[in-house]
Order: sequence, then structure tokens, then C-alpha cells
Amino acid sequence: MCIRDSNRCVKCIRSITRSDVYVDHNGICNLCQTYKDNEGQIKPIDWGVFVNTLQTKYSPSLSRYQCMALFSGGKDSTYMLQLLSKIPDFRVLAVTIDHWFTSPETEENIRRVLKAIPVDHINFRPSWFIADELYKSLVTNTGELCLACEGFLTTEIYRLATEMRIPSMAWGLSHQQFRTPPNWITKVDINYWEKMHKRFIDSLGQAIGLESELYLKFQRNYVPIFDDTLGAFPDLLFPFLALGYDPDQVERSAQAIGWTRPTDVAGISSNCYANHLHNYLKRKLYTTDSLEDYLSHLVRKGTISRERALSALESPLDTTSANKILEEIGLEIQIDDLAKGLFQLRRCMC
Repeated sequence: MCIRDSNRCVKCIRSITRSDVYVDHNGICNLCQTYKDNEGQIKPIDWGVFVNTLQTKYSPSLSRYQCMALFSGGKDSTYMLQLLSKIPDFRVLAVTIDHWFTSPETEENIRRVLKAIPVDHINFRPSWFIADELYKSLVTNTGELCLACEGFLTTEIYRLATEMRIPSMAWGLSHQQFRTPPNWITKVDINYWEKMHKRFIDSLGQAIGLESELYLKFQRNYVPIFDDTLGAFPDLLFPFLALGYDPDQVERSAQAIGWTRPTDVAGISSNCYANHLHNYLKRKLYTTDSLEDYLSHLVRKGTISRERALSALESPLDTTSANKILEEIGLEIQIDDLAKGLFQLRRCMC
């Protein structure tokens, strides 16, 4: 159901006070009327075809598992895990990258879901020494705490899969999250992965310095054995690109096995309480227009609901929680002072 607001589009959240945005008699803005997403490019396949394809391609496996499924504790990865666990003779290992800021309610979701789905689970938590120094560097220099998590995800998750010889890795991404959706079974672009890996390790070295020499030496020398005959480097699986994606169905199915939407996170996150800091800085550092554009685009793509986008844009900023996160990573600065410093830094860079 759309929320009526005479100053906003009834489909997205775009304000109509800008000269380049206007609405029709139904209250729908010109941006929504002309928007085209990737949905038309996706032709869902039958469940039986999906199952047979995975069974044929990945069984038997050199590993005890046919698939590693990335499980954040959010609704999408929960539903994906449900689907994969229903495939006969297809063993799935759920893996969670714990970046030290998983919200307590998300941890309870993970616990309830894993009790309801018959899969093994690994929770990977990087050294606090490594993570904390990286968080400090990113927050004080860029305000982008999330870059650390993305780095751990793109390096450690592939390392685990290659070391365990797991031939496929499933991601709970829908067509809305791609500019151009790939095939639902995709070979990893090894050159791209190596560039991402090097970028993260270089950032880590700059943040931590010589004190972490042994850790960095291990990481820098780590190169997966790219041998397709052994299946050492996993294929990427995108089940929602094969079967289609209905966010309402996804949430209902997740709720049926105990998942609930967390209330201890901010913005549009569904699992990370550090998003209180992330959301605060985004609201302070970006103009209202740019933030509206970003959130409205997510609504049009179907990634988030209009209600959640409005909440991320208009809900009161949680100064207490943001300061608590800064204190936890050892930064003796208040969030308002950090935001002012980052704003000035960005002005100087421009």
C-alpha cells in the first residue's frame, strides 16, 4: 500500500519539489513511469530443472559439500538456504561472515533458522586486532565502515571455499541488484577477483602497518589453486536469477521458520547494528536530494519497500548508538565532530 504524501511520489519517495520531477494524476512521478528494471531479462526456470542442473553438475564432489551458501541472517539468505536444503543429495554448508557488529536480534534469527534448516554452519569472525584497525582507518578517512565487511567477504569467503574444495557458492542476490544480470551459474572472473583481493590487502596493510607483518605475509602469498578439473575455485550460483524473486513471498517463507525483522538496526540494514553509524554519516554527509535519489532507486528496483525507504530518510538519527560504535572501535571522538571533519575533508578534496 502506498503512503499518500502530496510532496512525494506515491510509488517511490522522490520529492516533487525539484523542477525535474513531476507526477501524473495518480501521484506517480515521471522517474517511476519511465523506469525499466532487469526483470524482463529474467525467465524463471522450473524447480525440477533447477534441482536436476545442480545435482548433475556438482555431484559427486571432492568436498563433503556441493555448495557453500552465504548466510547473513537476512530474509533473502534465509529463504535461499531453505530452497537449497530441499535439494536431495545436495549437501550445503552455510557460512556467515561475522564482522563483529551482527545485531543481537540477527544472531537470534540465525540461531532459530539453523534449528529449522538441516545444514551445517560455519561462523567466520576475523581477528578483532585486524578488523578494529581497519575500521578505525576507514571511518576516520572515508566514513565508509562497510568497505571492511566487503573486503572480508570477497577474500575470506573464497579462501574458505577453495581450501575446502567446495565447487559452488550461492549468493542471495536478486535481478534488481545487478546492472546486467549474469547467468544464474557463473564462472568467477579470476582476474577481477585477484584485483579485489589485492585492493583489500593493500588497504589492510596501510591501516595496520608492520605490526601485522605475519598476517599480511600469509594473506599476500595466498593464491588459490585455480584448477577447474578439480573444481578448486567455486562457481557462483544465484538461485533467485533462476527461480525468480518475490520479496513478499521471501519474507513470508522466512517468517514461517522463525525469522523476524530486526528492530535493533538502522536504515535499510537487516542484520548489522553498525549501520547506526553508517546511516548517521550518510545522512550528514550527503544532500537530501542525493539520498532521496539513492533510496528511490532501491524502491523502484524492488530491493526495499517504500515504507523502509521513508524510515531510512526521515527516522530520527540515533546519536547514542553511533557514539557507542565509535567507542567500541576505540575512537575518542563524538559522531557530530567526526561528521563535521569528514565533511570538511570532502570539501577540501573537491
